[in-house]
Amino acid sequence: MSWLLPLVGVVHVAFGANLLEETRGVVGRGIGEVDPLAEQLVDEGRWDEATVVWKQGALAGSVESGLWAIVSALRAENEDAAQEATIIALETSGGDPRVLLAAAWLLNEAGAHKEAYRLLKKYPIDAPDAEGALVLRLRALMLDQRVRKSLRLRRKALRDGQRVDAWFWFELGLEDSWRNKPEATAHMRRALSARNVSGLHYHLLMLHLAEQGEIAEAVEVGVQGMARFPDEPAVGFGLIGLCQEPEARAALEAIVIDQPNRPIPHAVLGTLLFAEEQSAQAAVHLQAAVDNGEDRPSMYRMLAEAHVASDHQQAAWTTLSGGVGKHPDDLRLWRDLFALGQEQQRLGDALRLSEAAWTRGLRHAFLVDISYQAANDLDDLDVALTWSDRSVGLDGRRWQGLLQRALTLSRLGRGQEALAAYEEALQLEPEEPQLLNNLAWFLLEPSGDVTPDPDRALHLAEEAVANAEAPVPAYLDTLARALWELGDQDRARELQRQAAELDPANEHIRNTLQRYETNE
Repeated sequence: MSWLLPLVGVVHVAFGANLLEETRGVVGRGIGEVDPLAEQLVDEGRWDEATVVWKQGALAGSVESGLWAIVSALRAENEDAAQEATIIALETSGGDPRVLLAAAWLLNEAGAHKEAYRLLKKYPIDAPDAEGALVLRLRALMLDQRVRKSLRLRRKALRDGQRVDAWFWFELGLEDSWRNKPEATAHMRRALSARNVSGLHYHLLMLHLAEQGEIAEAVEVGVQGMARFPDEPAVGFGLIGLCQEPEARAALEAIVIDQPNRPIPHAVLGTLLFAEEQSAQAAVHLQAAVDNGEDRPSMYRMLAEAHVASDHQQAAWTTLSGGVGKHPDDLRLWRDLFALGQEQQRLGDALRLSEAAWTRGLRHAFLVDISYQAANDLDDLDVALTWSDRSVGLDGRRWQGLLQRALTLSRLGRGQEALAAYEEALQLEPEEPQLLNNLAWFLLEPSGDVTPDPDRALHLAEEAVANAEAPVPAYLDTLARALWELGDQDRARELQRQAAELDPANEHIRNTLQRYETNE
């Protein structure tokens, strides 16, 4: 397979945003779950490092790791790593058909259509993704402009009763469309009843129908696709984009009038009206979408925004409070609820809702943090202390919870307890700059019967500044204060100027700088 090495090195890598999911569909549904360490790296966008992790697994003989190494290298747009991962996977997989399929896909994307076809020519008909292999073979032939051979292969597959999938029918429809054959649309529609149909098939059929001038049909397909695959953004964005055109908008409005209980048409029309700043009308349709079953967090958020924009504050509150009741795991709903509570002076009501959610068993860090902050904003320090104690008890949150507890105890004047919380947190995370800085400030301005300790505060503040990834104005302010207390006024002024340059809008930092410069 010496021809593979130079060809894979020129892989085209512009595959779109969600490459992992596309790869699951195109390369093979046989690819397994992601290694936990690599999954964490993927979540952080560290694709090159994920490639290294998977490559090690591939070298140890793991076919799954070999496949994911190819995917992550492509996502990192690292063609050399993709080439290397493919070679390793082919050499160590023992002829696993999934690896052959991945290599053929890469070759097709690289423009090596003959080689891709040849690699899959003897792909086992009973392999896990024989359907995908057939589609790739047909695609390679068509891209290589071998139309007659592609047609013969399609007829043979159907004659032999070979299993075919959604992409088979859709690409057959595309092929017919290129050749101006009338059955093109019918073949594309068959994809919608195939086992592995996806929202993308609805999206592509919708575009095809629109291009053919079948606007009402295109809108109906888009509505069906959104209902069936609500999490596929291509369908929703495509339908909304299509319905910005007058004829499609009229078709959508006709569906709303003729079939008022269908939620998706209301949702799309409401979204369009909201974008056009017709907020009151948008709210009517968005509410109808929710009432008829479009029970998604995004609907509640947009409906609340429409109510706010049309100055119906109580309706917005009712919408968001109902939303968090039905979708308590949605961070953005809670965030919007507390923001609205701040605007409407209803933070107490928001806290009662979060308290009820906690009582029902919701244990999310974001719920703790947002409730803790709201209680502080209300100066309800006993409630803030309760939420900080809950934060301490969450997995992986102990030092953050102890920091919140220390801050609250300090405000309550319980200095010794605050100091104990700081010390325990620092034992857990001795290099955490936020902890170092906050304890330093506490030792400069302690509460209760704690004695100030500027010497230790200076040491802690210096560590906080050194450990921060970038200069932080608050840390420089703390360090400058410690230096001022210990008599090093020149250096204190210099650091305070740096803090003021980094955060010129900070009134505390500006006033402190003025005090230092006037030597008060």
